[in-house]
Amino acid sequence: MTASASAADAERWLLELENFGIRPGLDRMRALIEALGVRRRPTVHLVGTNGKTSTTLLCAAMLERAGLRAGAYVSPHVERFADRIHVAGAPLSDERFAGLVARVRARAEALADVPGQFEALTAVALLAFEELDVQVLEAGLGGRLDATNAVRSDVQVLTSVGLDHQAWLGDTVEEIALEKLAVVEEGGTLVLAPGLEPPLRALARTVAGDRGARVVEAAAVAPSQLRDPLAAGGFQRENLGVALAAAKALLEARASDGAPGLDGGTAGGPGDGEPPDDAQLLAAAEARLPLRGRLEPIGHDPLVVVDAAHNVQAARALLTAYDGLAGDRPTVAVVALLDDKDPAGVLEVLAQRCRAVVATTTANPRSLSAGQVAAAAEAVGLEAHTAEDVRAAVDLARRMTGVEGAVLVTGTTSLVRELRTPGSASARSRF
Repeated sequence: MTASASAADAERWLLELENFGIRPGLDRMRALIEALGVRRRPTVHLVGTNGKTSTTLLCAAMLERAGLRAGAYVSPHVERFADRIHVAGAPLSDERFAGLVARVRARAEALADVPGQFEALTAVALLAFEELDVQVLEAGLGGRLDATNAVRSDVQVLTSVGLDHQAWLGDTVEEIALEKLAVVEEGGTLVLAPGLEPPLRALARTVAGDRGARVVEAAAVAPSQLRDPLAAGGFQRENLGVALAAAKALLEARASDGAPGLDGGTAGGPGDGEPPDDAQLLAAAEARLPLRGRLEPIGHDPLVVVDAAHNVQAARALLTAYDGLAGDRPTVAVVALLDDKDPAGVLEVLAQRCRAVVATTTANPRSLSAGQVAAAAEAVGLEAHTAEDVRAAVDLARRMTGVEGAVLVTGTTSLVRELRTPGSASARSRF
């Protein structure tokens, strides 16, 4: 069997695991970790409503610049399941991914309680990182009962808190915050993003204090610290600041434990025994921008920008940064949304900048129909058109806005995924 065929078989198995649905809890994950013999390694664990994926990848890039072999685990995927697992800044190859899935599958199917899709993918990531120095893990849902919380972490990061996944996490931002802050370890280090509201910041400090954890307040990176601050966008400058604080906290933790760097000198040194300074860490992370599906330009004349903003909070952050790329170009949005989101809220935010919407849908079983999205757009005063096919929706938006305008493709990761890999098996994933 070829590597691509093996990878396709691995993806089919992972899609089958979606039939188990979302089953919060740590017992299955702990049993799988034990069955696989996964060893613990220094870990950064990220929780939050928005900003986790970008911050995870940027933090891993900084740790690599510090001379460490770093793995990054994110979700959901942009194109294929293997995209969730990064080693040395790149997703796993088809061959490597298929081999690791086979190892996990053999152990998972022998357990009394077969793990679900996210648990299986988390195990694949942990195996992929078994020869690395450090790992950066993004929680999938909440924190307390998320599969990633079966791994003991050294540094915990709270990126943001908003009303999302209320059916699982709670009806208020305070309840949701507590679910996420449950990952704070005794004696750990908690990094707080700069955008947190004061009451949530106070709550986080209380939780950290109860567990004897140190609190680090991250700050957004100043535009003067970046080569291209407009391309990075305001929300990525915040993510860069959080990633920097988290990377430095982990490097400090390793140094205090007496862990040597790869050169046998300072822990995390870039090869000459000297740790990199903030400017070097930031440059290494900025070199990874734009990230796929995050304020990413994919076309010109007209400009086409894709971003996986999937809730009101993310849509606001997107628009704040969007003008840095689009300037005052008239914009038509291509929008698809999932059924557990707030269509009116997201579209009301987009209406502040976009003159019209082309509503569409995706292969994700949870995707709203194009008609439902269009109705929600019209309800907030937007001119709305529909297209059942994602690429047809982008083509229509390009014609509507003209070469001097811009197209903003947003609403869900599954929209970005289908635009890149139409018809693929992984495009049908619900998560």
